[in-house]
Amino acid sequence: MFNTIQEIKRANKSINHHFFDADTMSFFNSKVVNKVWHGRYFITSEQYNATSPRLYTIRYSTDQGRIETLGIFQQYKTLRQAEKAIADIPMLDLLARETKCMNIDSKR
Repeated sequence: MFNTIQEIKRANKSINHHFFDADTMSFFNSKVVNKVWHGRYFITSEQYNATSPRLYTIRYSTDQGRIETLGIFQQYKTLRQAEKAIADIPMLDLLARETKCMNIDSKR
């Protein structure tokens, strides 16, 4: 679990990944919202070029520091939409665990 983006960046770098490197961020014209939700989720925005819209993506870090995309790359048109989706994550995680348990129980 992480409390800050800086902690996630350090974990990512410690496994020799380059998600947050300046060259990587520049190549994708990417920005990171300076907030961590639920200990591992954060939001990035990317803009293809100066005439395209800036779109938002929910990301998460594994405990080891590997960065993954939750959902679809650039899924959200606004930061507010992405923030609302992150607020729903604990419920989605709970539902996923319950569904998994139900599937296991149904096989017995």
